[in-house]
Amino acid sequence: MGTLDRLPLAALWATAFLAMAPLLAQPAGEEALPESAYTQGLKLYDGRNYDQAIPFFERALREGQDPSRSHYFLAYCHFRSGNLKEAALHFYLSDRAKAYPSLRAFADRLVEKLPADDRQAVLSRLNPSSDPSPRGEKALPSGGSQTRFGFRSRVTGSLVHSEDLKTHGETLAWLAAGYQVSDPTILHRHSIPSKDLGFELSPYADLGDLELGAKFGYSLSSRAAYSTWNASGYYADFLADMDSYSFVPFARWKLKANDTFAFFLEPSFGLRVANLSYAITYESGDGPPVDNHYGFYGTGIALDTGLSTGAEISFGDGFSLSLGLGYRYSRADDLRGPFFDDQTPYWTGTRGTAMLLYDTSIDRSIIWFRPDDASLVASFYGPDVDPARSRPLALDFSGPTASFDLNFVF
Repeated sequence: MGTLDRLPLAALWATAFLAMAPLLAQPAGEEALPESAYTQGLKLYDGRNYDQAIPFFERALREGQDPSRSHYFLAYCHFRSGNLKEAALHFYLSDRAKAYPSLRAFADRLVEKLPADDRQAVLSRLNPSSDPSPRGEKALPSGGSQTRFGFRSRVTGSLVHSEDLKTHGETLAWLAAGYQVSDPTILHRHSIPSKDLGFELSPYADLGDLELGAKFGYSLSSRAAYSTWNASGYYADFLADMDSYSFVPFARWKLKANDTFAFFLEPSFGLRVANLSYAITYESGDGPPVDNHYGFYGTGIALDTGLSTGAEISFGDGFSLSLGLGYRYSRADDLRGPFFDDQTPYWTGTRGTAMLLYDTSIDRSIIWFRPDDASLVASFYGPDVDPARSRPLALDFSGPTASFDLNFVF
């Protein structure tokens, strides 16, 4: 499909005729032009023989026959023949010979449809001295100087690292295997999320081959679940629910292969807010349906950096699709928030940090909570915890990414 096929032709033709109505009107009393190159070209134009009319209007210009009209009809013949670059050039030259702002506005619309190289060629032929505005009016639109605004809707998917969550699951499975020595009915299972799905909305400035903007993102909630139970009614469920929000400025450089296809490179650098809800529901098997429900909440802020590359396909002026692959690094390792305990209201609201505690009695690490109040530490965990080998729990959103974008430019 050529450039001409993608233009709203009916609208452009109507605009062209409206723009030139005053110019084409023959003043009263003006004598008809002689059978000149201009007149011969006009006859061919009236007969819709546009290709044949072009050399006559070119000759008329060389002979100085009514430059404003000759440029106009020559531009229109090129337009109908599909040569938009020459059409835009001669519409501008017609306006230069005799100023008609509405015609120049039409030429501006037309030249915006041209590829960057053709836009630059028109500009160079209009302004060989590199004067950006030959008549002191607005400069001809060009690929690198016109700023437009866009909006991107993106779906993202990534493979994430969940090492601390896996470590916790391995510890619980190891403990359950030990309990099976005395109670063979004890079983354990756990599931750790390995994928992250999210959505992003991105306003941006389109500078031609460069876009600058910001991504506002949300990663859907995911859950790590750990369950241990036996035949007597005992069970313990450990649930870690996670989600995150992000604000990430970005730049996108585009390398255009043609009018419809471009490659892009997109680095980004911003912030991510990660949320964790960790809850334990415990039933001993010999009491009420639920013996206890306790846990903690944590929120942390992490840097979010990434690099993606991909391809963008344009479906006309203002809309495109893009597919990308890349890598993101984002790790929140200071998750702070309140503790809650249904049976011990005194501890509910105690603030602290989510931890991966190392227990020397089992030589393994497990997720738990460290209160900010040092006087409460002994109430939350015993002397077997080794502070030197314990550290804050990390939620790691790092990993390879894939994205699908809908792009709108206004």
